[in-house]
Amino acid sequence: MDRNLRFLKFLLSKQIIDVKTFESAKDADDAVGYLINNNYITEDKLLSIYKELFKLVDEHGSMTSQDKINKDLLDLFPKELIMSNKMIPVSYTDSTITIATYTPFLDENQIKYITKKQPIIIYTTPSRINKILEEFLLQSSSRTQELENVEVYEETSEIYNINIDQLVKDSSEGAIVKLANNILYRAVQENASDIHIEPKEKEITIRFRIDGILKKVMSLPTNIKTSLIARFKILSNLDISERRRPQDGTMRLTINNRKVQLRVSVLPVSFGEKIVMRVQFPDEFSNTKLEQLGFEEEDLEKLKEAFHKPYGIILVAGPTGSGKTTTLYSILQELNTDEVNITTAEDPIEINIPGLNQVQIDEKIGRTFEEVLRSFLRQDPDIILIGEIRDSITAEIAIRSALTGHLVLSTLHVNDAPSTIARLIDMKVEPFLISSSLLAISAQRLVRKLCPHCKIEYIPTKEEKEFYKITTDIIYKANKTGCQYCNHLGYKGRTVIAELLFADSKIKEAITQRKTTDEIREIATKNGMKTLFESGMLKVNKGITSLEEVLRVAIF
Repeated sequence: MDRNLRFLKFLLSKQIIDVKTFESAKDADDAVGYLINNNYITEDKLLSIYKELFKLVDEHGSMTSQDKINKDLLDLFPKELIMSNKMIPVSYTDSTITIATYTPFLDENQIKYITKKQPIIIYTTPSRINKILEEFLLQSSSRTQELENVEVYEETSEIYNINIDQLVKDSSEGAIVKLANNILYRAVQENASDIHIEPKEKEITIRFRIDGILKKVMSLPTNIKTSLIARFKILSNLDISERRRPQDGTMRLTINNRKVQLRVSVLPVSFGEKIVMRVQFPDEFSNTKLEQLGFEEEDLEKLKEAFHKPYGIILVAGPTGSGKTTTLYSILQELNTDEVNITTAEDPIEINIPGLNQVQIDEKIGRTFEEVLRSFLRQDPDIILIGEIRDSITAEIAIRSALTGHLVLSTLHVNDAPSTIARLIDMKVEPFLISSSLLAISAQRLVRKLCPHCKIEYIPTKEEKEFYKITTDIIYKANKTGCQYCNHLGYKGRTVIAELLFADSKIKEAITQRKTTDEIREIATKNGMKTLFESGMLKVNKGITSLEEVLRVAIF
């Protein structure tokens, strides 16, 4: 949860501010400054609040007096980090660094990463910090020139007359490098799956997707956007002079002793270029077992039985970000032995897995799914993975491959399992071919898991138990203020909820007879298929996730 919001909720709980003040202050970038400037609290009151919350509070200004400040320490930090956090480095030892600030719940991990020292945080008043900033930071030419000389992106007819040498130089300056490193480090620390760098009219917004939900983590001044974006382009081997077209690249790093792969997408937008980076951990990803994903034990056994058959097709359905690729890779990991030839056609290749023959689709040079799949049949494959069935030609090749002695795995962007069959028929695949080849369909979503350290008991009413089919007397919900373990989100990690349809004789007959999606769903449900909502409720009853989370991702 945003640190300003945490602080405001604390003030509200102590009745220091009222609901109206809370609502007016919660969207401010600097909540403390907003409260002080609008006379909602005094600085003396702020210090008394900080004494209740934190270990070190500088009541008398002795620790944050101007003669205590070491100006050389300012060069350890990017200017934008100091300004956005309203913090001043005071002193340091071999193992620690002391930081003064008036921003509540300062992120110590950022400071620890940049300085390689354990931070000691002193809390003081806005007037003291702002005076120091004006006195030392804003007059420090070495610090201001670091960012003031950065090229600013202007909407003029000359925007493509780019000085490449200068741009490379700017993007390699210490402050920009530190800032880029800090963004990447923080994303890894918080287990973000995606990093969004979004240029706006008056700021650059940094957001992380954590457990499927986007969270704003930082705001930066617009005058550094060109250099910051150029820095990420350089790291991912993209053309820094190209600003008119989308670009895709990859960077591989080691962060905090973890191997990290980032898939980078650059897209021109109204106020510059937006970057989205998908964060992946190849070693951890490739070692993920199917049992770790969250499938119910009974469904997992049936799924294993299906993919150990010598031929047929298994489809995983769901929207982007529902864990389809992870499920397929986990299946391949179990099937990956010296006795089989596994070939994949992917766009893009998510993770390189030893033992697999992975082919990157590149339509620009004519390496399409259609061409690659036709070549596969001459490569003596036992198992074929098709990244996604996108059209009728791909669908037909996939189905015919499954009928000619190959195990085929693929994905479709469909909402539920029974609708997958209708989607294949829409792609002009004959129903008798589907019924002859289909082994199983897994339609899935990812739900956030409740933090085990701070989840809250909830006693459902009789009406709720009957309506939602709750089978226990106590379920759990998220703690809105969270705890340190879950980064104050109330949730930690995600798990699969799945609707698994297995193609038995009744399902195959229904497909051949062109039964409707609703009729196929009814047959599958009678045969034991759990809907996505029912699968989610099993995890609610076990205390793994909350009812609110299941309702967010699955239709009741």
